[in-house]
Amino acid sequence: STRRGRPSDMSGLVRWAARPDVVEILAMIQELAEYERAPEQVVATPAMIEDLLFGGSTTPSGQPQAYCFVVHAGACESDPLAGFAFWCLNVSTWRGTHGIYLEDLYVRPQHRGKGYGKQLLDRLVLECDTKHYERLQWSVLTWNTPAIEFYRRIGAKSLDEWMLFRMERHPPVPAPASSTTPTSEAQPQ
Repeated sequence: STRRGRPSDMSGLVRWAARPDVVEILAMIQELAEYERAPEQVVATPAMIEDLLFGGSTTPSGQPQAYCFVVHAGACESDPLAGFAFWCLNVSTWRGTHGIYLEDLYVRPQHRGKGYGKQLLDRLVLECDTKHYERLQWSVLTWNTPAIEFYRRIGAKSLDEWMLFRMERHPPVPAPASSTTPTSEAQPQ
């Protein structure tokens, strides 16, 4: 049988990411950046992704700070990876509990329309249910109409009353050299 013209028997194996997946996860992150028109912004290395997912010198207390599910294009681990969901915990102070923030959801173009993205989201919902997390949330680019339509179709609601803000670390800008500025000026403390 079919649902919306798609085969209903398509299912991929969804599992936790493992260390051997890191290089392919990073390749999919780069593919996603290409799609989002920002390939030059990917500076992550396999070691950085491994630290995030499995803990290491760059994470607080050496503990993992992010998590990832991968989906195979078939029911076996020997089938190629079709996509991934990279996520971390957030909190709701009002509800006094965690939630999941989905950083990246990506399905490779040749595997789209087969239900793999929905399977990854279903696995995240199961994680929320199992751990009693209150919500699953994510951001989407305003021009990414296919993703927005997909999210609406599965019942996700946009939070139009909220604006996204960001502060990024940039290399420090050297102060201009000036011999006319007295060194005794008051400085912010």
